[in-house]
Amino acid sequence: MKLTTHRPVLASQVAEFLLGAGRRRFLDATAGGGGHIAALLAAAKEPIEIVGIDLDYDAVERCMKRFSDVPGVVIMHGDFSRLKQNQYISSANRFDGVVGDFGQSSDQLDQPDRGMSFRWDAPIDMRFDQTNGPTGADVINQVDFNELVKIFGVYGGERRAAHIARAVFRARPLKTTGELANVIRRAAPGQFLQKTLSRCFMGLRVAVNREMEALERFLPDSLDLLNSNGRLAALYYDGSQGSIIKEFFRSRAEPCICPPQLPVCVCGRKPDIKILTPHPVKPSPEEIAANPRSRSCRMRVCQKL
Repeated sequence: MKLTTHRPVLASQVAEFLLGAGRRRFLDATAGGGGHIAALLAAAKEPIEIVGIDLDYDAVERCMKRFSDVPGVVIMHGDFSRLKQNQYISSANRFDGVVGDFGQSSDQLDQPDRGMSFRWDAPIDMRFDQTNGPTGADVINQVDFNELVKIFGVYGGERRAAHIARAVFRARPLKTTGELANVIRRAAPGQFLQKTLSRCFMGLRVAVNREMEALERFLPDSLDLLNSNGRLAALYYDGSQGSIIKEFFRSRAEPCICPPQLPVCVCGRKPDIKILTPHPVKPSPEEIAANPRSRSCRMRVCQKL
């Protein structure tokens, strides 16, 4: 198992938002290569405890090796969408900070047999947990036409989703990433082909791992696991994820459900959180130059009241 090649995005900003004010216990729900864990450890001015989980067994193994001699760090296999079903997490004391990074790592993209990148010709896998659930090939070959349009258009944000979905539907069955990429290349040539390929592959990955449903479960569960004044940092890479996170933060920061025509609130509901990022945090030009894959990342942070 080689060391991680993944560069954490907005690592210093994550540490800045989560640390301080007596916050000492943290959960990294998408540990990946351990970059955000390392950033928290480096920035902390006093001893802290961190639990890191990940669906990817390779990532778990890397993190275990990376932090094997670091006191206060616990790494384990876990699903961020089932935090309350994790006996270790649910039985432990609550956390002062939680971070979730809802993209894919360079370790996954750069490993051909993960089947996540159009740069390689490999079986279409795309699962974060390669021991469980349908593969990308299962999904791409079994869903109906309308679902293909949703995968490329809604999850991937591709404007030519219907045209590409029609080409993929006609070319099935597809077994490898190279076959899928070639169908997309023929269906949607042009100067923005690389972006089209990226969007379509991302959409399929999101569908395979049911990432939207997972995110919708993660957000309220992670908030429940926070101590008062604890903070949640959510990093995302596409508009669909951003909309879910933004709406969740808004609904918990302004939970009044009174009809708009009433002059004052009579429902009595109170905010659960304070939004700390009115506008999403973006990588700096310097970070994008050093790590081009960070360019689409955005982060929103809230504090539990």
